[in-house]
Amino acid sequence: MNRLFKTFSILSVAMCFLVISCGSPSPSDMVKKYHDAALKGDVETVKKFVTPDAAALFALISSDQMKEATAKQGKIKKISHTINGDEATVTITYEKNEKEETTKMKKIDGKWLIASGK
Repeated sequence: MNRLFKTFSILSVAMCFLVISCGSPSPSDMVKKYHDAALKGDVETVKKFVTPDAAALFALISSDQMKEATAKQGKIKKISHTINGDEATVTITYEKNEKEETTKMKKIDGKWLIASGK
């Protein structure tokens, strides 16, 4: 009985760590996924990473335009974020232009979404 209790305790602790480590993606993670999809010109996937208001902007952009604009920035060199409740600011530096940019995000239904068309 004691051995069974120890095994159960170890498994319980392991499950807690697994649940905690598999939380929802951070604002920085979501921007990286957005950027990867934009580099491919995948407009439909990009729309999944933005708020509904921002998604409307992508109806005006072709896949080729998206690819071209994102390629000019290059890959993400450095990224960080700050969270304030259900809002976040992500700061990104790209390889090609070395210019630091910020993106605003909102947490909607437990998921971080980009709140602008950037």
